[in-house]
Amino acid sequence: MTCMSKIALVVGVDAALRVKLARWLAGFEIDSLYVADGTGARALIASVQPDLVILAPGRGTLDLLADLARKAELRHGRGTRVMLCARNRDAELLSVAVAEGADECLIAPFDADILKFKLEQTGVLAVQ
Repeated sequence: MTCMSKIALVVGVDAALRVKLARWLAGFEIDSLYVADGTGARALIASVQPDLVILAPGRGTLDLLADLARKAELRHGRGTRVMLCARNRDAELLSVAVAEGADECLIAPFDADILKFKLEQTGVLAVQ
């Protein structure tokens, strides 16, 4: 990890997408860390306090999403922003993610421009 000002934690995303996300995030001057699942993410979130968490649907990630949403409520909306990164347009999954507190949803395939737009929408990046 370098000395960039913002940190993203990527949770459960497959290797190919993780490499792309790391490259794109670095281009926006956002460092990225990776953990395999929601359980591994909890301790890292507590110690690192990332600006952004990008979650792939999987074991433990929606529980993590709900926990992050409750913590944001306690801080009056300030804190870690959360994006769900899905491989398909599963309406039920997306609605559950939004109901549980996701700030945005990324649906693959997407590119750096779409990621940048979503980062601006969530306030992680300043709108240019």
